Amino acid sequence: MADEEFSEATLRKDTVFGTYFIPKKAAHRPAAKKVLEDGVWEPTTILGILTRAQGGDIVQAGAFFGDMLPLLSRATTNGATIWSFEPNFENYTCARAVVEQNGLRNVSLHHAGLGAKSGDGALRIVDKEGNPLGGASSFTHRPSAPTVSVPLIALDDLISEARRVGVIQLDVEGFETAALMGARGILARDKPDLIVETKPSEEWLSQNLKPLGYRFLGHVNINALYSARA
Repeated sequence: MADEEFSEATLRKDTVFGTYFIPKKAAHRPAAKKVLEDGVWEPTTILGILTRAQGGDIVQAGAFFGDMLPLLSRATTNGATIWSFEPNFENYTCARAVVEQNGLRNVSLHHAGLGAKSGDGALRIVDKEGNPLGGASSFTHRPSAPTVSVPLIALDDLISEARRVGVIQLDVEGFETAALMGARGILARDKPDLIVETKPSEEWLSQNLKPLGYRFLGHVNINALYSARA
């Protein structure tokens, strides 16, 4: 996206927490409205991510326009990395500008979704009426509205065994289990806490997480928290 197109398509918002760039098409979304009002969207979730990371790397998806990234980045120390993912290109472009403008050097931002294996996926970016979905953009196996092809990344293919992942936070519109299937090696090795917006089915939990010692601990804001730590 050219600089001229970017500036015309976005809203810049300077707050005490950082500088944000918000897609005009998504300005009606709750997170965007909160930031435009000088607030913080889901502060309890941000605090939960930082608390549960315990000094390890953070996986955060989807990033939307990067509203969580300045606060997460500045509170993360000891060489930990924030691995962030946003499949919607317009949202990603804004999140990348947030990372660059705020100098967030410990954020590794990717224009991609998370999947059970690396490849490509069909992303819905508008609803059936053509309205932009913004942060509610989602992958689908049965496209019922226009979609775009977007890279999918399996976390195990990206994050090396030399890293230690402390927490995985997923707001991926119902594709949480696919994202976790792509992180089976990380789950077995590091036992990161999991903060997920959509709870997996009990059958899936019994087959994939309970054997690793994971149990449901409660909620962080509207998100379910699972942990395998003693």
